[in-house]
Amino acid sequence: MTGGNLQETLAPLLRTENLAVGYRAARGSGGKNRDRQVLSGIDLELRPGELVCLLGPNGAGKSTLLRTLAGLQAPLSGRLLVDGEDFFRLPAEARARKTAIVLTERIEAGNLSVYALAALGRHPHTGWSGRMLAGDSAAVRRGLEEAGAWELRDRLFDELSDGEKQRVMLARALAQEPALLLLDEPTAFLDLPRRVETMRSLRNLARQRGRAVLLSTHDLDLAMRAADRLWLLPPGGPVQTGLPEDLALRGAVGSVFDQGDVAFDPSTGQFRIHGHPEKWAGLSGDPVLMLWTARALEREGFGIAEKDAPIRIAAERRDGAPAWECFDGASGRSLGIFPTLEALSTHLRG
Repeated sequence: MTGGNLQETLAPLLRTENLAVGYRAARGSGGKNRDRQVLSGIDLELRPGELVCLLGPNGAGKSTLLRTLAGLQAPLSGRLLVDGEDFFRLPAEARARKTAIVLTERIEAGNLSVYALAALGRHPHTGWSGRMLAGDSAAVRRGLEEAGAWELRDRLFDELSDGEKQRVMLARALAQEPALLLLDEPTAFLDLPRRVETMRSLRNLARQRGRAVLLSTHDLDLAMRAADRLWLLPPGGPVQTGLPEDLALRGAVGSVFDQGDVAFDPSTGQFRIHGHPEKWAGLSGDPVLMLWTARALEREGFGIAEKDAPIRIAAERRDGAPAWECFDGASGRSLGIFPTLEALSTHLRG
């Protein structure tokens, strides 16, 4: 049985039933309710062993939904079930044993060391005494190692960079050993290698430790490559869920993110910065050169035409070096040979 099929047979760790999230406000005169609803009719499931990415434009309600799923704010209506229990009927300590969340908000930790801050994740397990046993120390070390922060353990938290602080906050959540891990933009302050490494670690954590991991992100490319499932959140809903590839193929990704001159291209899995080109070029030659040539042409406002284009470009390697020859589409006359894409782009602008 494959891992994906195995996940489908597991009971959901998290399930929402007709959930509505938003912000409660004081009642006005006459008892009128002024609650501000952000999303409603939410029916979602998250299983152990899954890494799910929550995607949507700014203002769609990603953080509001995450905070509600973490128990930081109550839903306006509907139910949130975690491990089959009504989450908002559980005591705070029981919630903390099941769920941990990492937010993007800045934390001031005074003179706490990285290790001491990560050790705070054991509070739901150590109780009021805070006494750490061998198992607690092992959980803290494991959390720091999994977050790539073990080498920071003796440094003061407030002296770290934003990216390092993010890794330490993730370590604290991992030290908590929750069944459900929620993260709001966990890669926001990280460089590309660290973003990839963090996503890979979270995926391994879900797979190998049986945790359910939900994270919000703006990194669509990384999410589509790493996530088992996407939750796509258009402004006002409804949430669309599925495998990244299925959502891309049926146009759901474009329906959420396409706007103006930015459009998701399902043939490449990337965004085009000119969604409606007014100029066209034919392109042939070396596949790698064609890939980068198409990107350079897109920046100049060109779309790639299958036939009958005003100009045609052959991207080839000649004597071991890249070369681009431009032809008139009607007559076939050569318009020049260019040694770099910069030279080709300059010619096309002229």
